[in-house]
Amino acid sequence: MTRDEFRRHVETELQTMSAKNVRRFARLCAIRALPFLGAIRDFVYWPEESRQIHLQNIFYAIDIIGDSIVFDAFYTNDAAYDAYDAADAANVYDTFADADASYAAADAAYAAANAAYAAANAYAAADAANAALRVNKNFRDIILDDLLAIKNYELHTVKHDVNIYGEIWTNFQKSLISIGCEYWAKLYQNIFDNQFQIDEDSLKQRLNVPSSIRAEGAAAVAYYLEGIAEYGKKGMNEVRIILLGDKGAGKTSLARKLLDPEADLPNVEDSTQGVDVSEWEIHGDLRAHIWDFAGHVVTHTAHRFFLAESCVYVIVYNGREEKVQNRSEIEYWVSQIQNYGGNSPVYILINEFDSNPIDIGERGLQRKYPFIKKVIRMSLKKDIKAIRNFRTQLEQLIGDDTPLNKAIPASWFAVKERLTELFKIQNKEHITLEDFQKIANESGISKDIEKMREALHALGICLHYDDIDEINTFVLSPTWITYGIYKIIDWLSRNGKQGTQARGLLRKKDLKTIFMQKEDKKRYPESKHDFLIKLMLKYELAYPVKDKPDAYILPLALPKDTLRPGIEKSFTLKKGGLLLRYTVEGALPPDTITRFIVRHHKSIASEGNKQIVWRYGVFLLGNSEPGNTNDKALIVEDGLTIWVAVKGDNAKKFLKSIRTSLNNIFSEYKSNDPTLEYAVDDDIYLTENVIWSIGDNPYYDGRTGREFFMKEVIDGYGLEEHPLKRLDADNPQKPEVEKPPWPLISKVGLIFGIVGAIATVISVVR
Repeated sequence: MTRDEFRRHVETELQTMSAKNVRRFARLCAIRALPFLGAIRDFVYWPEESRQIHLQNIFYAIDIIGDSIVFDAFYTNDAAYDAYDAADAANVYDTFADADASYAAADAAYAAANAAYAAANAYAAADAANAALRVNKNFRDIILDDLLAIKNYELHTVKHDVNIYGEIWTNFQKSLISIGCEYWAKLYQNIFDNQFQIDEDSLKQRLNVPSSIRAEGAAAVAYYLEGIAEYGKKGMNEVRIILLGDKGAGKTSLARKLLDPEADLPNVEDSTQGVDVSEWEIHGDLRAHIWDFAGHVVTHTAHRFFLAESCVYVIVYNGREEKVQNRSEIEYWVSQIQNYGGNSPVYILINEFDSNPIDIGERGLQRKYPFIKKVIRMSLKKDIKAIRNFRTQLEQLIGDDTPLNKAIPASWFAVKERLTELFKIQNKEHITLEDFQKIANESGISKDIEKMREALHALGICLHYDDIDEINTFVLSPTWITYGIYKIIDWLSRNGKQGTQARGLLRKKDLKTIFMQKEDKKRYPESKHDFLIKLMLKYELAYPVKDKPDAYILPLALPKDTLRPGIEKSFTLKKGGLLLRYTVEGALPPDTITRFIVRHHKSIASEGNKQIVWRYGVFLLGNSEPGNTNDKALIVEDGLTIWVAVKGDNAKKFLKSIRTSLNNIFSEYKSNDPTLEYAVDDDIYLTENVIWSIGDNPYYDGRTGREFFMKEVIDGYGLEEHPLKRLDADNPQKPEVEKPPWPLISKVGLIFGIVGAIATVISVVR
């Protein structure tokens, strides 16, 4: 039976099974394939820095299949895409002498990804069988037996002897143990020993691991779960309520009313300048930290460092100002929350000042963004009853036994409470690492203190940065960082020289002026200025100025317009350029282009002694070849679009490096990926999927009446065919393009791609 015949047979059988049994079979196939990750020792087909993340994504994809509620949730496909990224990264057969072993590992990850995707279970089976075939172990008969056993409700009869894997099982176990994942080694040993029966309590515990811990990788999750097993668990008893919205919407008023519904409204001069944090004692030990962010547009770029998952978000909208853009302004904020906070609960509070209600299309918003809990209309000035009702809703949402009140090992909770006491009672916002270690020891923790410190950092309880640990600063209050960075950004935006390079220039000595007030000077002494600057460099808010010690550029504070208008006219297809664009539906993350500028600051072109860079764009010079100086690129953010134009002798290579960089930035956001399109003509853009689907046939554009041949486009841009090419295990020498039933595109790019030809009458830079 060939691979295709096997898959078709499985597909036919699955059509006769219940949805629950289909899931059981998919999960079993993924577990069968999992040990083949050990086809090469220590998972070295993945770079060391991403190894833990890829492993966790695969484990999570398998776990998520086991819970029908989680599996059916609208975000489940994200787990499949993440696991597919792991498979993609493992699919580097040309790097290793044993190509089949590398392919076997990739197929194991493919099986998990396809199993986690509702429509791809036959592919999970095919991948599991294929992984085995690559190392001369035929699993097809075993998988067919699995299928029959599940169909007949006889799962206890399936073959579960790990000896059928031979040395691969030993490699898999030893590799997990060697990278701090002994928990996972024991878990899967137990799953095989118990004939693939999954302990439901253990599964729910794994699925409830805070996402910030999961993001740290498999070893971090293992440490968290081992801590709960050893010390028991306790809810953190605190949650962040984050208030967002434009200046003057009423955020500060809401913050006061949540603490006391009858409190007086603030004066205009009391408007938040950076971020204000107040504490709401709900009941007992349960408390909410209310973060009131400034509405100044220039500070939005810094939001990604302080917005996170497992928070409650309230968008406050000024109900007095009815505009055509009502919905777009609200949708901007919803998009930013999704970028950084994932699917955290969101309330939209319309602060009504008069009797004329505004229409924001709330039903459409809630259909598009299911995590919007409710749209609430009230007057913060008058509606005390409505405010009390809203407080009750929030109390119920963040109560004692809710997903927002994340559980942590009881030993960590003891440390957290000691740190909270230092902050609240002794007003300490940061301590030394030696102080932290002493507190940990006094709380009964004598081993793995560094791992716990990393976990507390991931949870946002208290912060330490290993890459700048020479500062020896352990931050007890995240608001100390938040306020300090906001203060710097706000000062620079107000004091920079309009229209000159100095507009975005920050010197280290400026921090003395920024923090010159008595209270700020005490809170941010000169000894901490280096720490704040290094944080801005780490967060990609700034880059150092060449040949100017202690001088930095903050792109978000640069002028909004180009330094030399019209520079884009030399970048067209007719003049040998290569053009592409990224477009989004809601709103671009406000820091995308500034992060890109920071990452590429060494390649920024200059005119005289000024760099050609501004708030929304940059002109780069390529250095892909020694002695080459004619590769040039223009990258511009324009509304919902980022445009990229490249020309030069090595334009194809230069464009690929820029695209990879932007893809990496977009992959860090939690919202849907943008659509990536390539220019076929100066005003005709097509997705990569469309370009490949047309193939050798000419593409006819009805608007211009012109024909385009895609081979020229493919060769010109150096596009690689998607889906990924994989070898057929039945015939390892023959390349085969594998086409799963869902769009297999690298995480950034064409997830929305199969939409047909798109023609838009817009030049590359307006």
